[in-house]
Amino acid sequence: MNKRMNVNSAIELPKIIPVYNVENYLQECIDSVISQSCLRLEIILINDGSTDSSRAIADQYAKKDNWIMMMNNCMLSFLSGEINLYDNHS
Repeated sequence: MNKRMNVNSAIELPKIIPVYNVENYLQECIDSVISQSCLRLEIILINDGSTDSSRAIADQYAKKDNWIMMMNNCMLSFLSGEINLYDNHS
């Protein structure tokens, strides 16, 4: 049984991966995070206007797995110790 999909497992902290023109490294990075995780997993990919194929690579992962979320052209706001994401839906 895949432990990441066991809803009774405690969720890990989300893994936030910044994405900006990293087409040569992104797939290896995401695969590494996935392979290291033992419990339920949530990955948030934050693309800030990549001009290479990084966005397409990230989109493929997000479409394939429902526990991977893609945010494009976001603004991060750190208030009171919380992370707030504002997606510009580009």
